[in-house]
Amino acid sequence: MKKWRAVILLVASLVSGVGSGWVDAAEIPCTACHAQTKNNAAHDAAEISCQACHGAGDAHLQRPSGDTIETFQDPAAAAICSSCHTDAHIPAADSHARAGVTCTSCHSAHADPPKSPETSCRSCHAAVNAAFDMHQSHRSNGDAAACVACHDPHAPAREPDCAECHAEVAGPFVYEHAASRLEGCAACHAPHGSTNRHLLAMQDTGALCLTCHSAMPQFHVGFAPNTPSRFDTLTQCTNCHVEIHGSNLDRNFLK
Repeated sequence: MKKWRAVILLVASLVSGVGSGWVDAAEIPCTACHAQTKNNAAHDAAEISCQACHGAGDAHLQRPSGDTIETFQDPAAAAICSSCHTDAHIPAADSHARAGVTCTSCHSAHADPPKSPETSCRSCHAAVNAAFDMHQSHRSNGDAAACVACHDPHAPAREPDCAECHAEVAGPFVYEHAASRLEGCAACHAPHGSTNRHLLAMQDTGALCLTCHSAMPQFHVGFAPNTPSRFDTLTQCTNCHVEIHGSNLDRNFLK
C-alpha cells in the first residue's frame, strides 16, 4: 500500500510541476523504491534522514537517476560524511581518499550490522590477508590482531606505533639500534605474518643481520685474513648481542 501511495504522489508532483528542493520523507518514503536501504540502524538511531546525506530529493523524484541524487561514488563525497564524522575523517590528509577510495568502499551506510574493519581491509589488502595465515602471525588474544589496532585508516599514512604494545623493546635507550630508528621495526620483522620465529624477515638471524652489517670486526671473520671465518649466516648474533633492540649499558648491545 505504501509503495502505491508513493507512486501516486510521485505522479502528482510531476503533473503539478511541484518540486524545487526537499521532500517530506513521510510522504515519499525512499524505501518504496530502495527497499535494500531499510536496515540503517546507526543513522536511524541518530534520526538522520536520507536527504541529509543524499541531498534534496525533488529532482530525483521527477527524474530517477544517479545524476539527480548524491550516490557517493566520487571521492569528494567524503566531505559529506566528514560533516558529521569530524572526529575520524580528515579528507585532505586521508591516504585512502588520495588513492580514490571513497567512504562507501569500506563502510556501508545502510548495513545492519556494518561490515567489520577486517572484512573491509582484507577485501583490498589480499597480500596482508595471506600473511595472517602464516605459521607465525601477529595475533592478539589468539585472534589475528585487528587492522585498526595498528593502522588508522582515516589518518595520514604513517608507520604504526609498535611501542603501544611492545613498550619493553621501544626505548628510549642510551644506545639505540639504528635500523629501528631509520626504518622502524619492519627493518627486521614482517609485521603481519612470517614463516620465521618472532616474525623475522629471514629465517637465519645471521643472514638478517648481514643485510646491514656486512662490514664486521676482524675477529668475527677470523683471527687472521687467511683463516676460516668464525661466523656465517647461520650464526645466532643475538647469543652475544642480547639486547638487540637497544641498550642503556653497551653500545654493541652485549648487555
